[in-house]
Amino acid sequence: MSCCTLDFQLEEARLFIQSKKEVIVPLVLENLTNRDSVLCKHGSFGVLRNLLLITEEHEWMFDRNILYHLLFPLVGPEDMDEEDKDGMIPEIASVVGKKARESDLTARKLAIESLFILTATLPGRERLIKAKTYPIVRNSDMVEEDEATQEIAYELVNVLILSEEQTKPPPMLEACSTETIQFPSNQK
Repeated sequence: MSCCTLDFQLEEARLFIQSKKEVIVPLVLENLTNRDSVLCKHGSFGVLRNLLLITEEHEWMFDRNILYHLLFPLVGPEDMDEEDKDGMIPEIASVVGKKARESDLTARKLAIESLFILTATLPGRERLIKAKTYPIVRNSDMVEEDEATQEIAYELVNVLILSEEQTKPPPMLEACSTETIQFPSNQK
């Protein structure tokens, strides 16, 4: 698979990815956790994040174990209480406290943005809560030094904490379908 990100502002690119998702998505997901190439990770996260902007694809992506691939880069060496790990994806729970967090800032930021996009629907928020996304993002955020990444993690944590009371998506995601979401950036 090429390590480039398709321009999803072109309708043709969206349609192509959607039509070939059975082949493309497994390759993209594999690149997220099994590649040393930062360029491949960035491209794969970009393709995945843009595909997630199509909320109708969320359930299909959940069925492909997307949460494992998005949470794995955020898991770090911090240990967690059994209560926090109870209900986590087993492959994630087994590495909590035993692995180094993804060292590439852009990969971490794209993972958190992708998780945030998954909160656009109530079933998505429920899946993230059930998978114990909150403690992983919380721990990652506690050691994150990049302000823009911290902002996105903070918003994600707020959505997850408040989601039991909320039935509507966060305002930032209400119109989420194929539009590009503007995330905070530390670029001036």
